Amino acid sequence: IVYIEETCIRRPIPGPKPYPLVGNLNVFMNDLVADEHRVLLEYNHLVSLSLMGARIVLTSDPVVAEHFLTEGVYFKKRIVYPFAELQAVAGNGLFTSDTDTDHWRLAHKLLIPAFSASAMRIYINQMAEIACDAVRIFETFADQNAEVDISHWTTNIALETIARVGFGYNFNLLDSPELASHPFVDAINFTLSECLSRMVLTPYWKHLPLRRNYEFQAKVKLMTDTVDQVVSDRRQAPELESTMRKDILGYMLNAYDIDEAGGKRYIDDINIRDQVITFLIAGHETTSNTLGWCLYLLNQHPKIMRRVLREIDDAELPDNGQPTSQQIAKLPYLTQCIKETMRLYPPIFLLVKDCVQDAVLPGGFECHAGTTCQVHTYGLHRNPDHWGPTPDQFNPDHFTPEAVSQRHPYAWMPFSTGPRSCIGLQFALQEMKIVLAYMLRKFEFRNLNTTPVPWDPKGITLKPMGLRMSVHHRDTSKPWWQSTDASGRQISSQSYMFLASKLSHLVLPPTMMKAPSAPLPPMPQFSLLFGSNMGMCEEYARQLGAQLAYLGCEIVQLQGLDDWLQDPLNFTAEGEPVRTGSHARSDRHFTVFLTSTYNGFAPDNGVKLEAYLQRMVKTSTHLRFAAFGCGNSQWVTFQAFPKLIQDSLKHLGATSVFPLGQCDSDKEDTDQIFSEWSAELATHLFMKLNVAPRIGAPVPDVSLTSPSGKNVKTHPSSSSAVASSTEQILLEQGYTPAFVTANHELRHYPTSTPPDTRRSTRHIELQTTSPCPYEAGDHIELAPQNPLNAVGEVAHALGLDLHQGFSVSPINAQRTDVPMRSLIKAIPPTSTVGDVLVYFADLLGAPPKSLYYAIAQVSGPDDKPQHYLDIVARHPHLRELGRSRHDDSDKTARALKALQAQYRTTAELLVGTADWTTHLLGFGWAEWLVHLHSMAPRRYSVASSPRGLRHHLSDGLAESDGCYQAHLTVAVINDQHHGQHYPGLVSGYLAGLAPTPPLAGLTSMDQVAQLWVRVQAPVIMIAAGSGIAPFRGFLQARSAEWQSTSRRSTMALYFGCRDPAEDHLYADEMDSYQRSGILDHYAVAYSRADSSESDLATPHHQPSPHALYRSYVQQCLQADAERVWDLWHRQLGYLYVCGSTQLDSGVWSVLKDMAQTQGGMSASNAEQYLLQMKSAGRYCQDVW
Repeated sequence: IVYIEETCIRRPIPGPKPYPLVGNLNVFMNDLVADEHRVLLEYNHLVSLSLMGARIVLTSDPVVAEHFLTEGVYFKKRIVYPFAELQAVAGNGLFTSDTDTDHWRLAHKLLIPAFSASAMRIYINQMAEIACDAVRIFETFADQNAEVDISHWTTNIALETIARVGFGYNFNLLDSPELASHPFVDAINFTLSECLSRMVLTPYWKHLPLRRNYEFQAKVKLMTDTVDQVVSDRRQAPELESTMRKDILGYMLNAYDIDEAGGKRYIDDINIRDQVITFLIAGHETTSNTLGWCLYLLNQHPKIMRRVLREIDDAELPDNGQPTSQQIAKLPYLTQCIKETMRLYPPIFLLVKDCVQDAVLPGGFECHAGTTCQVHTYGLHRNPDHWGPTPDQFNPDHFTPEAVSQRHPYAWMPFSTGPRSCIGLQFALQEMKIVLAYMLRKFEFRNLNTTPVPWDPKGITLKPMGLRMSVHHRDTSKPWWQSTDASGRQISSQSYMFLASKLSHLVLPPTMMKAPSAPLPPMPQFSLLFGSNMGMCEEYARQLGAQLAYLGCEIVQLQGLDDWLQDPLNFTAEGEPVRTGSHARSDRHFTVFLTSTYNGFAPDNGVKLEAYLQRMVKTSTHLRFAAFGCGNSQWVTFQAFPKLIQDSLKHLGATSVFPLGQCDSDKEDTDQIFSEWSAELATHLFMKLNVAPRIGAPVPDVSLTSPSGKNVKTHPSSSSAVASSTEQILLEQGYTPAFVTANHELRHYPTSTPPDTRRSTRHIELQTTSPCPYEAGDHIELAPQNPLNAVGEVAHALGLDLHQGFSVSPINAQRTDVPMRSLIKAIPPTSTVGDVLVYFADLLGAPPKSLYYAIAQVSGPDDKPQHYLDIVARHPHLRELGRSRHDDSDKTARALKALQAQYRTTAELLVGTADWTTHLLGFGWAEWLVHLHSMAPRRYSVASSPRGLRHHLSDGLAESDGCYQAHLTVAVINDQHHGQHYPGLVSGYLAGLAPTPPLAGLTSMDQVAQLWVRVQAPVIMIAAGSGIAPFRGFLQARSAEWQSTSRRSTMALYFGCRDPAEDHLYADEMDSYQRSGILDHYAVAYSRADSSESDLATPHHQPSPHALYRSYVQQCLQADAERVWDLWHRQLGYLYVCGSTQLDSGVWSVLKDMAQTQGGMSASNAEQYLLQMKSAGRYCQDVW
């Protein structure tokens, strides 16, 4: 073995040899975009060039691009040659100004509200009106099947939109199909083309007495005069102030900032003119190009086009040009197509920054001050290392939330990022969605070009050159989406609501069904007792009670554990069993305990029973009981309280009539396990007492009893009614709408790391629309939302109409004869199929066993028609499960295991067995409401503190504003199986959200800990991975606290991760807290890194000075045992663990060992000591 140690490598950036004076001008002589892309591929995505004496570094590597585009000490936006040539047209507009100039900062600050989400809603109707104007123009073309210059008309549409919506000016570009090009448009095209020529030629070119230079000056004057007149007319309008929120110009004329003296600072007229010209150029040129390319690409991909058209139809856009923001939001796949178009043909093919201080780029490449740094977005968007082996292929699925979450955040940069990103991003996306939706649903565009359409090599943008298409009316005599899918099966949104008219039955053993030959004995009596914090065991108790009552049993009691203990019919005031109560009932009375465990202890409504069982000595009782426990085996205290009940009652003299039932939510379908245990319990007791159920029909299997369906009825429903219904139930459940304001990756990998091996952890910042009070350490609960593509596939397979409205009788929400997580218990009384599938149905979770058993009811007897037998033959495992369930447990287990391997999600099961459930079982919406499970809410430890956020908020915000904001640290789940990705429902959704789109909901949940506030004692924080989230909130709160109080207590953080360069989350923040004294001790364990590799850490992720390598955080605790024991035991500190259950188990073992080695306790006393610390609240856990 040879160990080689080398210092950090510094090397120059490679590139072609420059020529004297002109440098590498020869590289760009043909087609700037293609030539730069070629040279980047030749030099592995990073190349150094020289142009007329200017140093240029060009990249198409997202890792390097992230450095260039991050405004800071090393790189800034400064307008230098050759891009300074654009200032001759746009002056000091946002795009052509340096970041550190006062006019840029003022304009940027004051213009942000003009592009906010609320402003976008104001613009929708006018954008739609312009789209309808364009439709009227194209109807003329379609009447003639005319050939159209697409670029000409997309330019007219885009320029008319930005002019009318942005500045209240009408160019009249959509008045007539014979309209010639507008002089303003000609001026824009000429001046931009001339700017590109000046960039390639010398800086002296514009000073030569050439006709083109004189024409350039004339065109610029035409543009400035036009805009000056628009601004002047608006200033003289009597309703000037009332136009503040009407359009962008209204914002510019009315908005102001407050200077240091308290005076108002407005944007001056010259700055306004520059901004208007900038918006007119950028707002029409980039948008028109994308519209043209998108029509071109959709025409080449008919399958993608069909999917887009179906989505547009489902959005139900009105013909009158007055759509709602909710309807526009129903076009996610069209948005993906637009983004994919901008990937292949980016609106801006170069993003430029200036290196202001010598820097070292990834790989050790040196970048010197004064260098112009360019990100080549065309090459960036076609980099095969990040877009796969076919980066030139049009694939909108590149922009599913799951795909976005797995990609480097700087791999797609059509609008730049950070403070210099395009301020009009949302404006452009909304405009393009509206125009394309209105145009595509009316017309079919056919490409007439016989060769691939190129871009204009002389343009400053990638404008399609010579794109000619014919326009045709779309055939609406039948639904355009009635076609076949990939398997040849007809696709239709027609929905037939099959109302259930029968019960699905499975019988008890045949011996139980014989007619009695003697007088019937008394039926069993039951007391059902539940212990539950979350309501699950209470629901199970009610479900079991309904099932037993259905079988003819008498339910004597249904109550909580402590209520039962305090009931004078059962216990005396001294706690002795009442001999005439449940303890002394007949041999036919049984008491059933259904309970969970909370951190090893009884749930809240069982605390008194727990204390009673622990202190009572053996006594005389005739209690006959059975117990069932709910839990998760990942917890070290799994089934602790149910076992305590089982053992203690037996010790007190009670009789256990049935084995302890246990469900493990980590590995099993808890509903199914409980249902099976309930059926076995009932069967056992009926046979023991030699009684038969008192019903006139076969006893239904308790897990499959479903409502008849006659309480479910359909009705027409509008989109607004749907939205209000869904929104209302979320609001009633305590959710409040929220928006993502920041979303970035916390992990960083070398480009050589295979994408499939990379993990993702996102930092996400949320802004709620109403106050959401919380404290550091609380949990935030998010309302999940299923991906629309999964919802669409399920609806198509099952023949469900997503717009079909229905109502459910309120009685269904209280039904106890269906599983607790059944959809029918979670949905609002009035809703639509689409809303239920998107917001309530658990489609991405593993199918519950009850769903398999519900589907596998048909075994396919031989006397059925051939088409019936064909369907059965296609599903051998379902057939085997249906045949074997009651007579062969081994075959049942094998069939179930095969089905679970075949269908990993409920959505896959529904789609894969659609022919079986639809044609053999006749399942309709009523059955699915019963058999499908509802989604469980997802909770995250909040990674911020309201006080800490308020401390860092801008001046002028109210003190309460902090509770409108919350930060999350989200570990993104992305399982892979046979090449298929299975993202986490919420984490995958969150990871793909760009800043500003609305999130389903947010609410503050349990207050887990406020250690630093409650106590003036040491706090020890132990975390791994994203478990650092609540401690970030603690430290934010303490940082703010220091500003207002002198309180001082020790805080120590022990953190575990894999590698300092990859997943040392919030490293800079933690280091800063330690340097400032807020964090007293900070130790890190790197499980995958060696100390010899520490020199490879990136500048943003330096190893901690107190670090252990090839170690876990538990070993950090062991190495620091004396300090930890002193803080926790001697100084009466508080210890907090956040992370996985494996971490919690390991920490428990270390602390137990510490109590023995540092505290001198025996093993049993150490265990008892830890339990006492938990009971006293000095050992807190937030684990999953």
